Amino acid sequence: MEPVRLTRLTGILLGLSGGVLLALGKASETGNSWEWTIIVLAMPIVIATGNLYRTLRWPTSAAPIFLAASMMLGGAVTLLPFVLAFESDQAADLLTSPAIIWLLIVETGIFTVLYVFYFLLQKLAGPVYFSQIGIVAALIGTFIALLGLGEALPSHLGWAVVLIGLGMVLFHREAQKQAT
Repeated sequence: MEPVRLTRLTGILLGLSGGVLLALGKASETGNSWEWTIIVLAMPIVIATGNLYRTLRWPTSAAPIFLAASMMLGGAVTLLPFVLAFESDQAADLLTSPAIIWLLIVETGIFTVLYVFYFLLQKLAGPVYFSQIGIVAALIGTFIALLGLGEALPSHLGWAVVLIGLGMVLFHREAQKQAT
């Protein structure tokens, strides 16, 4: 969607290698979760493909709020048969607990706001710039797991932070040069 620029490509590849280092370090520590590691490593490809698809097929008059609502409704409709088939007894319990209903309302509100910003950022930033969100999310998720969930420090975290940080700096410096 844009011409290849060596500095930006290098930045993306450095950031991606930092994310791969995080995933491989976590997988080697648990020993038996290689299938989850492969799924995690496939996510940047899935995110980038989705970003490209949304950019190429964005309806001309569609607002981000409409697209966010449509995506959430589509996700709910897709998941409903699985919930009814595998969790039907627990699904009924959800509707009888005021505390759980309140939490679902709050969670729905939070996801609504997040997806509106997600689509707005996609529209403003473009697919290549926006695809870096996965790398940043991997790093932030690691720190949340460390600080909030008490998980063990992953091996090679320092190298992953350096690679992701260097990749972001290279990518943004080249983008800034092009803007001026």
